Amino acid sequence: AFVNGKQSGIKFTFVDSSKSEKLFGRRIAAGLNRMKANPQVFFDKLKEYRPKIIFLLLPVFALLLKLVYVRSKALYIKHLVFAFYFHAFVFFVLFCVDLMELSNIEILDSTSSLLLIAIPVHLYYGMKNVYQQSILKTVMKLFLVSTTYLLLFLIAFWIAMLTVLFTLYS
Repeated sequence: AFVNGKQSGIKFTFVDSSKSEKLFGRRIAAGLNRMKANPQVFFDKLKEYRPKIIFLLLPVFALLLKLVYVRSKALYIKHLVFAFYFHAFVFFVLFCVDLMELSNIEILDSTSSLLLIAIPVHLYYGMKNVYQQSILKTVMKLFLVSTTYLLLFLIAFWIAMLTVLFTLYS
């Protein structure tokens, strides 16, 4: 399948529509078949959900910080402010990555995903500076918060994928 005019490496294997209807239902199966015909529309629509998911998970991220730093006795609002600053940085990085991918400059397009490394690095330094804990404690808490948040993000993204398949192609 081609996405953004390039071979994506995505292979669609549902050939028998009756099997996919049994597995997913008629509307989702129809969406899968239409997505197979034109995956670019699906991925463009799915990309529109990314900022909504991140924004909706922002208070959850602050709650994760509150749970991880429960002994700090910091109010939830402190964690929420930190979450706003961090998510503003995430939006900025994602904006830059999208701009680099939209450019027709090959070197920018191919290295844009390297910019994503800045997100966990920024989170580490932010947690280290705001919560003033040792390197080891910060790394452990970073891993715990990041893993949990990534899992929640993937669940929300999966729900968005089903929503796009269900609504866009019905």
